[in-house]
Amino acid sequence: MPAYSEIDYGTVINLSGKQRMLTQKMSKEALLVGLNVDKEDDLKRLKESRDLFDRTLKGLRDGDEELGLAPTTQPHILKALSKVDKLWDDYDFAVSAIAQVGEVYKPQVKIIAAQNMPILRAMDRAVNLYEGAASLDDMEPSLATAINLAGRQRMLSQKMTKEFLFIAIGHNQSLNKRSLRETMYLFEITLDGLIGGDETQGLSPAPNQAIRSQLLRVKSLWREFRFLLEKKSSDETIRDIASMNIHLLREMNKAVEMLADVGNN
Repeated sequence: MPAYSEIDYGTVINLSGKQRMLTQKMSKEALLVGLNVDKEDDLKRLKESRDLFDRTLKGLRDGDEELGLAPTTQPHILKALSKVDKLWDDYDFAVSAIAQVGEVYKPQVKIIAAQNMPILRAMDRAVNLYEGAASLDDMEPSLATAINLAGRQRMLSQKMTKEFLFIAIGHNQSLNKRSLRETMYLFEITLDGLIGGDETQGLSPAPNQAIRSQLLRVKSLWREFRFLLEKKSSDETIRDIASMNIHLLREMNKAVEMLADVGNN
């Protein structure tokens, strides 16, 4: 039984939000395996992403002291997590098969394409419920929103990469081109809102100079990454995107952690 008896909402919103990112990161890593970009490393990353998602999902429900998670007790959130559990069973089957065999075939690409978005939406529902619970637990609503949306940025960095790779691999190109444009737009307006505030998104300006500086660092990386996403697919561009998306993810994650620390104090 975990030692934590009270939910730390800064941590919970952060880690449940990271789950959204992992749904897209696993898809991205599976596609990189299929494109034979850096197969050995991508297989390792895929296994690590799979294990972290599985552990965190269990921790959100049952608690995990090492992750800083107390058990979830609210029935409506547990119901949302149960839906994620059911979707995860099927998605995990496909992800684990790729990780074990080390190859991606066309039927598996179709499975990943079909299953990654339903589990993302289900996980997003749970994160939003945690955000609502945090506001009721006296966390400043705009801060809870900032942690949630900053966490979503991590997911969007992986979703954009996934969509570009679907285009590169030749899967449903018109749909993924449209989705990529929409994801890029959402990332950009959310980043601007996190920096300077945006009433329509429920965002106040960055709460301190350190967080603002970190978000501006993300914005600098974003300009470079956006340029790559707007290029035509080529082996060189795919490799550049595969490398740079990790840098963007790491820097965005630092901003989320900084916001979560403000929420925990």
